[in-house]
Amino acid sequence: MNLDLAAELVAMADADQAAAQATIGPDGRYLPAGHPSLVAEQWLRQSHALRLRQIMHEHGWPTISMVGADAAQCAWLLAQHSDHDLALQRQALTAMQAAADDVSAIDLAYLTDRVAVADGHPQHYGTQLYSRDGELVPQPVADPETLDARRGAIGLMPLQQYLDLARNLPHPAASDES
Repeated sequence: MNLDLAAELVAMADADQAAAQATIGPDGRYLPAGHPSLVAEQWLRQSHALRLRQIMHEHGWPTISMVGADAAQCAWLLAQHSDHDLALQRQALTAMQAAADDVSAIDLAYLTDRVAVADGHPQHYGTQLYSRDGELVPQPVADPETLDARRGAIGLMPLQQYLDLARNLPHPAASDES
């Protein structure tokens, strides 16, 4: 196992989460566009995307056997949060699909949906939500009648349970974006 790479991925994901938390103001809402914390988060995510691309070039996708389950999930988080770099997300998705037996099926599902939604396609697992009229709803889903079966097959809870959970979490803003 590559312990140095694992530690680096965990540190990057910790920094990502701290930067995301810093974008929420004292009133619990996202800070306004252009706020230094938002700029810092954007810069950090861009630098992490560059480093993740380099890691994939040097080592391939950071799989569970390569870096451990926690660090592998951190690598996924960095890709998931690279919305500014859809090419990187696609590259990460392809690499994760190639290593499907050595990555989290749930992480793979989330990135699969993230890329599908970004490409304007229906998602497969219903993981990507957006706020419509102040209520969280899923982005369009392919074959909704079999959605819960697909979710259950990889260990995701039924969609309604996921929505109930997500709707009960505090949300910094009720925007109409994903």
